[in-house]
Amino acid sequence: MTMERNNYIYNIILSILSAVIGLLFIVVDPKEFLRLIFVFVGIFVIISALPSLFTLAVKDKSKDENILLIYTIIIVAVGILLIACPYTVAYVIGGIILLVMPIYRIATSIDKLATFKKEIVKLVLGVILIVGGLGTTIRVILYVLGAVIIVLSFAYLIYNAILLFKLNKKEKKEQKDNEVIDV
Repeated sequence: MTMERNNYIYNIILSILSAVIGLLFIVVDPKEFLRLIFVFVGIFVIISALPSLFTLAVKDKSKDENILLIYTIIIVAVGILLIACPYTVAYVIGGIILLVMPIYRIATSIDKLATFKKEIVKLVLGVILIVGGLGTTIRVILYVLGAVIIVLSFAYLIYNAILLFKLNKKEKKEQKDNEVIDV
């Protein structure tokens, strides 16, 4: 039962931390929050690509490996740009990705209207990101995301607290039953 108890306690702590993160989404200035995220993403992208870059740079390469090396160099450059000028790079790259992928899916689909209906939100977000009018949108997204995280965190907290309470009650009953049997 100790493992089960530890899981409940872990989940309760995780719920509280998630609620704090949700609160940060609401309280922290969106631009500073995003800048921090972009810097972390940039660092992560660079660190993730470096092993491939070093491996491919010293190796005799085939045509496919040359393409992979170029791709890896581009990824490292994007990581550096995310750290150096996060907003511009993130908006443009994100916008391009959000435009190109849905356009590709629409172009290659059989039912273009149905695919367009599925992809319209991504297309609109891609245009918004490229145009750069995202300040208010970021705030709204962070408010909604923060509120959802807080609500889910509290629901999860209550759920795990109830399970922990039931476990304690069950353990006390078992302990009481064992005391009656021992007498």
